[in-house]
Amino acid sequence: MSQKKIALLCISLSTFGFLACCINKSEKYHNIALSTHSETRTSTSVTGKPMNENPSEKFQILASDYWEIMLKFHPTLATHIGDHRYDDKLPDISETGIQKYYQSLKELKNSLDQIPITGLSAKLKISHVLLSEELSNTIAFQPLSKEYYALDQLDGPQIRFIQALELQPKSTDTEVEKLLLRMSAFPEHLDQYILNISRGIKWEYYTPKIVLDRIIRQIEQLLSVPAKDGDFSKLCSQISKNVSGSLREQCLSLIASHIYPSFEKLRDFLQASYPYLVRETVGIWDMPQGDRWYYLSMRSNLGL
Repeated sequence: MSQKKIALLCISLSTFGFLACCINKSEKYHNIALSTHSETRTSTSVTGKPMNENPSEKFQILASDYWEIMLKFHPTLATHIGDHRYDDKLPDISETGIQKYYQSLKELKNSLDQIPITGLSAKLKISHVLLSEELSNTIAFQPLSKEYYALDQLDGPQIRFIQALELQPKSTDTEVEKLLLRMSAFPEHLDQYILNISRGIKWEYYTPKIVLDRIIRQIEQLLSVPAKDGDFSKLCSQISKNVSGSLREQCLSLIASHIYPSFEKLRDFLQASYPYLVRETVGIWDMPQGDRWYYLSMRSNLGL
């Protein structure tokens, strides 16, 4: 699921009153406010929070859990919405990371199914349906391994990565250290990305020519500017003067040693694999199991 879609879902769900935690940028992400009473807590949520048997409270905790899962597995989304707990991380798109993500969603869905909708208020009933549908739709994509079909001219790493770095605060040593850790993690993240694309070739997950051509141009344009003068170097200039000078120097060094070589590797891979990656058609129905792809995409994006 794209970061934009997750953010829109959060807005939609919070409209009905149970995901206010999504837009709270404080530690209250961890502890959604519960009604005060003395009922005994008898179970725990997916993320380990204690729950009692009140359906409304159980649902609100699961809603909070859902958002925590999204932020944990989509750390750049967390940065985009102003939660900077994960500013040192990039998404784990390895086989293990992907499996953990889907397993977390399945456990959450199982817990959600055990909450009787009849015991909820009118607003929470709507929210229950929305969350249940979103979880079902996302889980339904797992057999298609959509992570193998990840080339995107609008939301690929050539776009998303620098956007996340731009949004990170850079006023203290701790904040900049997180920035540097995220930059240091980029080569491994891009290696995972390339491996997934390679697996997609075996699945005959070919990318429309118009999309692949644009992605290669985007990367070449990025690399055409020397590392010391490009957009990434401008990020280093945004670091506060109060921050240690050595950290600023590390920022510039990582662009040359980690960021640019990784993009060069991606460009070379795409150019070398071009004949095996590209297709002339643009419709997702031309993919293997295209009808299933089209159905789930329509259902997920339009709520059908």
